[in-house]
Amino acid sequence: MTPRAQLTGLLTRVCVVLCCLLCSPLAQADAWARVAGHLAQPLTEGEFTQVKHIAGLPLPLHSEGRFAIVQSVLRWQTRTPFASELRITPTEVSHWEEGIQVWQADAQAQPMVATLAQVMLSLVAGDVDAMAHLFRVKNVSEPAPGCWQLALQPVDALLAAHITQVHVNGCATVTGLAFTEASGDRTEISLSPAQ
Repeated sequence: MTPRAQLTGLLTRVCVVLCCLLCSPLAQADAWARVAGHLAQPLTEGEFTQVKHIAGLPLPLHSEGRFAIVQSVLRWQTRTPFASELRITPTEVSHWEEGIQVWQADAQAQPMVATLAQVMLSLVAGDVDAMAHLFRVKNVSEPAPGCWQLALQPVDALLAAHITQVHVNGCATVTGLAFTEASGDRTEISLSPAQ
């Protein structure tokens, strides 16, 4: 066997061991514990800026607004470019304009609704236990003292068919989310606490 082949074989074994360690339940629990150690409190209300990159459109779509989580209901109130509100509960998502419900989707009729509701409620609030049931940690880093970044992959096949990867970052609270969708679309959300 040539030295190059020996080195390639060694590197392959090292990569397999590292992948097994990172994917192991113990490594996953440790990654989630590291993030939980940084989160001081859930982010229950604040401001958001959202940028949606849609495949085939030359420019991204921008929106801004406020959000609040009260009694397991996420109210996502867009102010610009126009006023509207999404109400996300564990069992339904509804869209409101000028106080009138425009549409509603419930988990009984569309099972994906409950999963997406869990995703948004857990990620915005920084609920590490709920996130751990929905995602596997692909990577965790600490770019600055007291801060963290996560690369997550859905564990649920139904969710993975829609969202391929999620990046979450923050310090004492979640400050940023980025979703990569199976369609190639990408959504980036910046969150800041209420003033």
